[in-house]
Amino acid sequence: MEKVRLSRTTHKQYEYLIQFLEQNSVITRGKSTPSEVSIIKDLWKKFAAEINSKNIGPFKTVDQWKRILTEWKANTKRKSHTGGGPPSKKKLTDLKERLLSVITKIHLGDDLLPDTLGGNIAESTSSTTGAIDVSFEVHDANMEIVDLNEEITYGESIAQISDDAFENVISPTDVLIPEDAMSVEKSNVKPAKLKIKKTNTNERYTSKILREALEKFTEGQNAIVDATAHQVDAVGQLTNILSEVSETLKKKNDILQAIADAKAVKAEAAMVRAKAEEMKVTIEIIKLKNELEYI
Repeated sequence: MEKVRLSRTTHKQYEYLIQFLEQNSVITRGKSTPSEVSIIKDLWKKFAAEINSKNIGPFKTVDQWKRILTEWKANTKRKSHTGGGPPSKKKLTDLKERLLSVITKIHLGDDLLPDTLGGNIAESTSSTTGAIDVSFEVHDANMEIVDLNEEITYGESIAQISDDAFENVISPTDVLIPEDAMSVEKSNVKPAKLKIKKTNTNERYTSKILREALEKFTEGQNAIVDATAHQVDAVGQLTNILSEVSETLKKKNDILQAIADAKAVKAEAAMVRAKAEEMKVTIEIIKLKNELEYI
């Protein structure tokens, strides 16, 4: 299948993209809860709609923006010496520096360490106030930090590292970290071990299937909630219609009763008139009898 090349993304579009990542850390966190899956999906939809409406570059779909971000991260990591491969002499642009800052911040959860460690360790080792000795040893070419639940221990501390933060990083075996990251003598440096589990293609594939299944399940649950809400609205509308029908029937019964009452009154009036006529005839008969008797 031939790979379709996207239209060139403009510098202004990259600015909006990095701003979007900085304002929504859940996008680059590397792991998400079931409730965050739909949130991330909605955030990407809103971002694509907003940036496409600004007419500052080629139109792209949500999937295309995700692909651009993936390629941009890989390129930035490679140039910043965090993605493996030979070092690059080119200086990172401001946008790539901001991107690297977003995707490489990791909280280690230990009081002896700074809140975050940036992606470029070499810059930290050049400090004149403290020293960090880092030794790397390659045991297995397939060893990667890709598991979302990978654990790193420092004393009794545990931190989870996203696979998105250090993709294709050579696995460190021993890291010497100072008690005070800002100023400390090398003699006070305490060693810490990084325990890294080996992963294979099957585990990554299984993890991908589980994430996709969870996303589908979440979408199904949202669809059920929407259907239930529509059903409740339909029941409410039906109740209102039945209430109106009941009121109409009541009015009809009142009208029929009024007609019946009117007929009864009319019949009673006719009966009164008939009795009056009968009485009148009776009086005439009595008069005639009296006249006959007189004769």
